Amino acid sequence: MQFTTLLTTLTLALITTANPTRPSPNTMVLNDLNNGVKCANRDGGSVNALITNFCRHNHNGDTLNGVTVGTEWARGGLRYNGMKVSITGANCPANSKWVPSEYCEGQFTWMCATGGPKGGNVARFGVNGCQTWKIEKHA
Repeated sequence: MQFTTLLTTLTLALITTANPTRPSPNTMVLNDLNNGVKCANRDGGSVNALITNFCRHNHNGDTLNGVTVGTEWARGGLRYNGMKVSITGANCPANSKWVPSEYCEGQFTWMCATGGPKGGNVARFGVNGCQTWKIEKHA
């Protein structure tokens, strides 16, 4: 066995055993699916629709591939059927401002699934928790 092959094998073994609780990609997809079902059961799916629209579109309805923390869109959020989603984070470093749609939807859906009766929840994400994500009631 060549030294580089041995080194690669040992490195992979170390990485794999160093984080044994990291879920597999299949588990992550299944968790997202389960969270989506739980969230839909909370309010008939209106929070799921709100999350999708917020994470994939802007106030003009233009298709986006994520949300930029610190913008008026992220701060103001989106309202639908008595609920609102938003992300604030004025003091986030540059590397913690862009949230791709997949992360936006996955994290909000997890929040909804583990939140209150209508999916309401607050969580912090980003570098040092600089982003505050909210799903809340709104008149």
